[in-house]
Amino acid sequence: MSGEITLWSSQQPIVLDTLAREGIYRVRRAFVGQKYGPSGWNFQTAYGFFVREAGKRLPPPPGAESPVWCFLDRKWVDVPAGASLLRIVPPRTQVLLFDLRRWNRILNLEYLPSGPEDATAFARELERQGVSNPLDLFRTPYYPQLRRRVEESWKGLFQDPEHLEPAYTQAALWELRPEWVEVQSQ
Repeated sequence: MSGEITLWSSQQPIVLDTLAREGIYRVRRAFVGQKYGPSGWNFQTAYGFFVREAGKRLPPPPGAESPVWCFLDRKWVDVPAGASLLRIVPPRTQVLLFDLRRWNRILNLEYLPSGPEDATAFARELERQGVSNPLDLFRTPYYPQLRRRVEESWKGLFQDPEHLEPAYTQAALWELRPEWVEVQSQ
């Protein structure tokens, strides 16, 4: 796991300004809240899980409260008006890799099965307990054990990075440093 890795990200001008001014950029958790607002409670739940579990695998430096999101494959990076496309080449030891499809399931607060049989068994359990909408596990206080099972299943996000499909690999960094970042023309 030594060496460097090439990642891609889209960032707003404030990120590049902070990087130039301070020589480092770290995401503040408040920025996530501002971005999604109160309607993004599901994102706050998913991001809270990610920060806790990612921190166990790759401890954040002081001041890093949320990750910088990147991709291994440039095709996944959307660059909105005013943003910059960044090519980021950090040390591999500073990167946490995971499957973006599995992360999207977590963003939707879905159960992350270990395989087809596990998925079927969990669906049966939901049906047995009368849960027609799995989001109710998070929107109501009535299913704490099932909610814990869902949250526990999310730990499957961090499977062995050597077995990830490069086309579906997402990455998280706790910080950006100027020597890692190169602004690209789009």
